[in-house]
Amino acid sequence: MCFKNFYAVGAVSLLTVFVLTFIDPSYFPLTNLSSVILPILALLMLVFTLLMFYKQRSWYLLYMAVMIISVWVFSGFYSISGKAVDDSSSMNLAVLDYNVSFFRVRNVFQEGYNDPYLNSDVLGVQNLCKDLNPDVICFQEFFNDQNSQIYNSITRFGELGYQYYLMSSPRHDNGLNRGLITFSRFPIVKAGIIVQSENRYNGAIYTDLKIKEDTIRLINVHLNSMELHLSRRGNRNILSYFYDTYTNTNRIKQNQLNTISAFIDNSDIPIIVVGDFNDNQYSYTYKQLASRFANGQKESGNGLGLTYYSKIPLLAFRIDHLFYSHSIRSMEFKTLSNFDYSEHKPIWAKLSVN
Repeated sequence: MCFKNFYAVGAVSLLTVFVLTFIDPSYFPLTNLSSVILPILALLMLVFTLLMFYKQRSWYLLYMAVMIISVWVFSGFYSISGKAVDDSSSMNLAVLDYNVSFFRVRNVFQEGYNDPYLNSDVLGVQNLCKDLNPDVICFQEFFNDQNSQIYNSITRFGELGYQYYLMSSPRHDNGLNRGLITFSRFPIVKAGIIVQSENRYNGAIYTDLKIKEDTIRLINVHLNSMELHLSRRGNRNILSYFYDTYTNTNRIKQNQLNTISAFIDNSDIPIIVVGDFNDNQYSYTYKQLASRFANGQKESGNGLGLTYYSKIPLLAFRIDHLFYSHSIRSMEFKTLSNFDYSEHKPIWAKLSVN
């Protein structure tokens, strides 16, 4: 009897969490936690449903509800899109997106700063881009030092043929700048900052790319993430500090997304939206964009597409996404899981833009 009650509570919890993923976090920011809990809870309930089926067959309506939600969850968790499509008659655009975690730079201006062995991540990212040779590169948490032989990244990418770029933050007097950057082999005819956080590296920028006779608007996004610094919690207990930080982060994130959505509404050309959204495919953030755009992983990706691996074992997420107008077609999409130059994994796509 105890197991039956436990299953009933679990089923109701799954239904509740499922509904919460459709609620705007700006009304109650903690609802955003539901997108993290949902796939874990769906997996557990799917196992319990198989066990319960032999014990309590009369609950078939509840079993059906659990199964429907679980199937919906796992359809978004794993993609099977078949082979890449070849369309040589169209204009193709290869896009690479990567949150490079500031290249894990350490000891700025101190001993070891100019040692290639101790700063191998930035060189690895540069070599990755050289090998893949995409038309457009979108970086989040980019780091540039114009006076460094290793971190003079803008100069190095210019030497690779990316003569057009937009950086979200201005260069400081010491030669450093950090934030979003978009590199392009195609001319940028218009560009600007859509929204920027106080920390100067979260937000969104856009670049209008001239590709033969067409103009494509590319939006490079890095929505706010939650940063817990226990040393700053003062007299608050850990739960109170977590609640305040989480709710504030999600309010900021939703405001950023609202600003980006309003900008999209005023655009009259095909759009690509790519970057680190700090939300997975079950989140309200994802649903807002998926309702108006196609998604690369869903349309032509294969596998789990996990782009961020937590420090907590076995906990990984897909939080880096590629969206695009329905007039654009995804011919190939990959999550490059073999590269460890950052906390994130890069995503790569070949798009047909006409």
